[in-house]
Amino acid sequence: MEKREKIIAIKLPSDVYDKLVLKSKIEGYKLVSDYIRNIIYRELDLEYEASRIERLEEEIKDLRKIFDELSVDKIYSRILRKIQDMINSISAESTKALQRIAELSERIDEIESRIASVEQKIEHALEARVSYKAVEHRKTGLERLKEEGVLFESELKRLRDRDRFFAYLERGGAKIIEAAGERIAVDRDFWENFKYKLFNEITTNNDDYIKTILSKQEYRLFIKLKESGLIYYDSIERRWKPVSKDLVE
Repeated sequence: MEKREKIIAIKLPSDVYDKLVLKSKIEGYKLVSDYIRNIIYRELDLEYEASRIERLEEEIKDLRKIFDELSVDKIYSRILRKIQDMINSISAESTKALQRIAELSERIDEIESRIASVEQKIEHALEARVSYKAVEHRKTGLERLKEEGVLFESELKRLRDRDRFFAYLERGGAKIIEAAGERIAVDRDFWENFKYKLFNEITTNNDDYIKTILSKQEYRLFIKLKESGLIYYDSIERRWKPVSKDLVE
C-alpha cells in the first residue's frame, strides 16, 4: 500500500536559511529539502540516504580497518611481491622486444641488401642502355649534314680539327663553300634544290618575299652568301647570280 506523504512548512530567518543551504551543498545535496528530510529520517532512526561526507567517512573507516589488520611486514611483503611481479613482467616483455628488434634488424639488413642488389642491376642496365643508345644514335658528320642540309663552321664549337672534318665532308660528296670568316658545308641534294630556287624562281631582292620561298636553313645560307659577296642581284634581268661559276658547280 502506497504511503501518504505530508508537507511541512518551516519559517527560518534568512541568515539561518543561508547557512542551511551552504551546509546542504557541503554535504553533497542538490536541494535543501533533501538535506532536511535526511536529517529527520536519521534522527528518527529511519532509512535515509547517506550524505557525501558520511560516505567518505565510512570509506575512511573501512580503509583504516584494512590497514589496522595488516602489519608493516605484511604490507612490505605484498609491495615487494607486487614489485617483483612487475619487474618479471617487464623483463619478459623486454626480452621479447629485444628478440623482435633483432629479428627486425636482420630483416632490414636483408631488405637493404636486396635493394642494393636491385639498384646495382638497374644502374648497370641503365648504363648499358645509355651506352647502346649513344652508339646506336651517334650520327656521323655526313648523317648530320644530310639531316640539317647546311653546317656552318662558326657553329661547330666543340670541333677540334675543323680542317680534317671539312675534308672528310668533302670526300663524302658535300659542297664546301669558302664564305666570309668561315666555311660552309652543304649537302648536295640540299644545294641543288636551293640553287634552283635562288637562281630560277626568285625574281626580287625583297627579303620578306624571299623568306616565303626559302626554308629557314636555305634563307640562312642565302644571307651568308650575300654578305660574303658570293652572289648578287641583277636588277636588269631581275635575277640572283653567282659571282663565280665555281659556286654553282
